[in-house]
Amino acid sequence: MNWASSKNARSVIVSASVAALAVTVMAGAPALARSSAHAAAAAAGTPVIKSGFKDGPVTVNSSNFKTVASMSLGPGSWVMFGKVFVENFDSSANNMTCELLAGTNATGEDFDLVSLTLEPLSNGVFIQDIALNVVHHFSSTGKVRLLCSGSATMRLAYIKITAIKAGTLTNVQLA
Repeated sequence: MNWASSKNARSVIVSASVAALAVTVMAGAPALARSSAHAAAAAAGTPVIKSGFKDGPVTVNSSNFKTVASMSLGPGSWVMFGKVFVENFDSSANNMTCELLAGTNATGEDFDLVSLTLEPLSNGVFIQDIALNVVHHFSSTGKVRLLCSGSATMRLAYIKITAIKAGTLTNVQLA
């Protein structure tokens, strides 16, 4: 299968939504920075943005979580977005769970979790996009990781993680 030709409208919509959310966050949260170049940019109100991609494919075929992508981040408060394109090539419906995880057990973890059932293969491949977001304060250098597990073999592609360093981070329970 040609991965470039398998993108669909949902993937574009999810990517555009993540980008729109990133622009909204950038407008309202000036960045903190650790280097003098970043400090000057932060003083001017310019956010620090780090983004990574893995076009794949990455195969997930176990009910145990597998790290499919990760990115190191410097100390500070971050808002992070993850997106993944999932394909089920099996003739039966299969469960998929993905988690965007920031921090470690020692410093506390923040995460977002998506669990879904992918329909069986019929006339081609069943495709689903997953979007996640999480906020976390790193007291020292840390990682954000995208982990996934599945009940059968599934392929992941067009994996993206974008992190935006925030000046002030507040994480509240919604009413």
